[in-house]
Amino acid sequence: ANPIFDKVNEYIKVQKCDPKDIYLIQIGSCSGRDIEFLKFNNPQINFISTDISNDFLNFQKTKYNDKSIHYYSCYADQIDECIKHYQIEKKKIIIFAHGSIHLITPSFIKIFFEKISKYNDLTIFSLQTVNKFFLKNNNSNEYYKCGNNFLFTYKYSLIAKEFNFRVLEDRVIDLWKNSENKNKATVKNIFVATSQKS
Repeated sequence: ANPIFDKVNEYIKVQKCDPKDIYLIQIGSCSGRDIEFLKFNNPQINFISTDISNDFLNFQKTKYNDKSIHYYSCYADQIDECIKHYQIEKKKIIIFAHGSIHLITPSFIKIFFEKISKYNDLTIFSLQTVNKFFLKNNNSNEYYKCGNNFLFTYKYSLIAKEFNFRVLEDRVIDLWKNSENKNKATVKNIFVATSQKS
């Protein structure tokens, strides 16, 4: 099972506010399957599917035909425009990033975190592909490493703390550690942080 879905479902379950005040925004929703799954488990909250491609968003609208899901085309670093468009600045916001923010270039990743840090009740759940050897290098002050296929490994905690996020979890999931491929650099990184002060 993919741990990011369990974590989001558990988080939603323990919230004490009106579910209608919770908005989950997916960054880079692609086919829309993630939102479909999350909505099946949490039908009471609001969902906004974002992607840079209108083709993907139109595909989702046609495939799922779910009028209760909102669709918004934007880059990750323009997410504040999406939040403003739906007038949800004061709502409980969940940013869901599954294999998407590792595509943001280094010049924009900090803009993204700076923008989402401005909201008082925002929590980000992220699962990305990363280079485990770079993350283990604690001596380096670098916050990113360029990888293959335009993927970047980021030290998400380092960036998030710069913008006063409270990091709740930041760990590597090494799918190869007990296999003959244990020296492979590619692993998954689950990262959860919140703008809430306590």
